[in-house]
Amino acid sequence: MSHDFVILCAAGMLVSVYLMVGQKALFVTIRLYALQSLLLGAVGVAMGLEQHRYHLFVTAALTVGLKGFLIPWFLMRVVDRVGIRREIEPYLNVPSSLLICLGLTVVGYRVSLGMAAADQGAPHQVVGVSLSMLLMGLFLMVTRKKALTQILALLPIENAVFLVALGAT
Repeated sequence: MSHDFVILCAAGMLVSVYLMVGQKALFVTIRLYALQSLLLGAVGVAMGLEQHRYHLFVTAALTVGLKGFLIPWFLMRVVDRVGIRREIEPYLNVPSSLLICLGLTVVGYRVSLGMAAADQGAPHQVVGVSLSMLLMGLFLMVTRKKALTQILALLPIENAVFLVALGAT
């Protein structure tokens, strides 16, 4: 049961990165990052309960508090003070970006199949999602023109690294 919940949360995180690729509104992108961080906190809680590692509750609480609420609040304040409402234009259009991200997802899962524990179910899925999110975050950083949107592309990379750390343990 817990494995299914972890896989569902990881899939939700992957979907949120896809939605970030298609967004031009900064506020929506920031909210998607907050949702992604909340799902990451839920993965931490589920793995803490399943494996009786109660120190994961502290990391989940910090993730939800800092990455789910404080950082998005701060970024929204910055966007509001600067007065940016929409990203001017990415280097690639949305359909092309989504197709490239689909290919990056396939690459991420393909690379995760070559790892030692590729037949273990939930850890394999989590590592596949993490690698896909990492590649898509790097793609977002390359295709965004403004510094603030590149920072917003760096945040899913951070969540991907944290997710693979949770999945590897």
